[in-house]
Amino acid sequence: MRIKKILFLIIFLFSSNNIVASEIGGIRIFQSTEGFLKIDDDNNEWREKEFNKDIRFYANDIFNLSFNSEHKSNDFEISNPDYFFKEYYIWEKEKEVIGIFAYRPLQSNILQQNFNIGECEQLRNQLALEKEVKFNEEIKKTRSKSYYRSTEENVIYYEDRLSFNYTINDISVSHLFICYYEILFEKNADLGKKHIISVSIGEEIFANNFLNQYEIFHNVEEIEEFNSNYIKNFKIWGNIKEINYNDGEIYLLENYRLKSFQKHDKIKKQQEIEAQKKAEEEKKKQVIKKKINKFEKEIEEKLILIQNKKLQLSEKINFLEKPLIDLKNSFEQETKLVQELISLVEDQQHNFEEKFWTNYDDCFPKSFNIFVKPYESVKAKLVLKDKTNFLNYSINYQPFNETNDKSLYYYDFVKNHKNCIVQLSILDKYSTLDLNNIDLRFFNETSKFNLEIIELNTSTKSKLDSSEKKITSLSKEIEDNVKTISLEITELENKYNSEVNIIKKQIVDIENQISNLYEKNKTLFSSSELLKLKKNNEVKKIEIKEEFEKEKTNNDVDKNQVKSIEFSGLTLSEEDALKAQIFGCWSIPLGLPYNENLLVRIKLKLKPDGSIIKAEILDQERMKQPGQGFYKVLAESALRAVKLCQPLKVPTSGYERWKELYLNFDAREMLGG
Repeated sequence: MRIKKILFLIIFLFSSNNIVASEIGGIRIFQSTEGFLKIDDDNNEWREKEFNKDIRFYANDIFNLSFNSEHKSNDFEISNPDYFFKEYYIWEKEKEVIGIFAYRPLQSNILQQNFNIGECEQLRNQLALEKEVKFNEEIKKTRSKSYYRSTEENVIYYEDRLSFNYTINDISVSHLFICYYEILFEKNADLGKKHIISVSIGEEIFANNFLNQYEIFHNVEEIEEFNSNYIKNFKIWGNIKEINYNDGEIYLLENYRLKSFQKHDKIKKQQEIEAQKKAEEEKKKQVIKKKINKFEKEIEEKLILIQNKKLQLSEKINFLEKPLIDLKNSFEQETKLVQELISLVEDQQHNFEEKFWTNYDDCFPKSFNIFVKPYESVKAKLVLKDKTNFLNYSINYQPFNETNDKSLYYYDFVKNHKNCIVQLSILDKYSTLDLNNIDLRFFNETSKFNLEIIELNTSTKSKLDSSEKKITSLSKEIEDNVKTISLEITELENKYNSEVNIIKKQIVDIENQISNLYEKNKTLFSSSELLKLKKNNEVKKIEIKEEFEKEKTNNDVDKNQVKSIEFSGLTLSEEDALKAQIFGCWSIPLGLPYNENLLVRIKLKLKPDGSIIKAEILDQERMKQPGQGFYKVLAESALRAVKLCQPLKVPTSGYERWKELYLNFDAREMLGG
């Protein structure tokens, strides 16, 4: 019978604990399948039997390493396999094992004249005798022999059964030892007619009601007689040719088991050799991985060394810059003092003019002349005579227009008002102003006058002159200091770059050694392992590259900071005001790569009123580099913004310190970075 047909035919059951030998391969009849079967729901349709959809079929045909199965199934484990058999099968219903089958093919597709008739029967009897010894007397009494036949197209199937019957859980079961014969009739136009025989042996335990369902479905019938002549001569086919066999041929079960064990031993040795080889390969892998880890640790150490050198460079630069920073702080403080003093002067001048009529009302004419026009006026100079309890002024008049009779007439009208007094407290209110001499023009109209700008007093002038000299001196000192520092920093950076380049080369050499290790041992690693190792290495390379780029960018920023100290003659507040003005005119291009350096440096030459004489972008080389098109667009937009905003908001004094400026603009400040 063909294997597939046999699997449909054979059904097994497990016996209870009080029945001896009610198991095959350690699998018992009526055993619970909970946690026992590896159920694959996707194959349920294939597992279901046509005659009973509640019954499912499971196989293990890979336990025997000497047998190459077509299915390679492993739906359950076999606890105590018999190495004579090649395959084990069970049937399950309602989470309970209801059938067991152990199976071995003996001869397949053998021509009639070459077929050895006695092999299966001899082996079957030995197998039954082994198990029969373990049966109790009641079971032994049930021993019987029977024959069955079924047909399918041009094939006849015979079963030669040796059976033992007993009851488990009130269910009748049969323990069978069966020889299966499949006789195929083939007719070929060239080769003529021939009979092909296949034979196999099996041990089964199954429930009788389950077997009955199967036999009814497949039209299996019991026959009274079956012997070797049915196969040897194929009388049922009308073939009367006799085939003679040697007498006394014996097939021993232990020989089959011995061969199976020998195959297992051979495979086991092969597995041991492979395992040893694998262990050696794994050992080599570990050695290589250890080397790679060592190399990677060296790279990390060298990166730390670079970071330390970078830190040392930064500390040295900070040390060099400290005096410069102190100078700049002094410069900013002095500039701030000047700005505050100028602001105070402007406030006092403005307030003095606003409050002049109130504070100096005693100095104004007490009435106006009705005979002249309101716009007639005289010039007057208030000259401070003394300051005791009051400020005592003398008033000196002069006609505004000596050729005009009315003007002279008005002069005659007011000239006798020659003195006035003012509260002494205004000296504190207008501490920066020179109140000794005040020039103004009186009109022939109450409280109407023109007051000339009040000059600064001597003390304030002295302070401003002193601060201007100090600012000029500090600016020159900063300029000289920066030149010296720039040279020293350049020397330090050159030394740093030289040392770092040596370390980078060492890192590249280590990377090459790692690559050579990969190449030399690529056959040792699987493609996935090699890919993983290389991927890790590539990640390391990217990290190294990013570290170098970060280190380079930071160096550039340090240099820009020095440049800003060197060339900016503005205080922080002045520089912030200028930047704010330019930012208001700056339309930043869209789509800038945010992870790039977006710093634009612009050099300006200015007129005293803040108009631009010349403006240029400093980073011309970067604008020409491949992949820096976005920077060119950004830099040109910043230059346009500077020109668009002119005249720029520059201080009203100290032109020498800001006539030439170097300003840094970072687009990320505008973008909220």
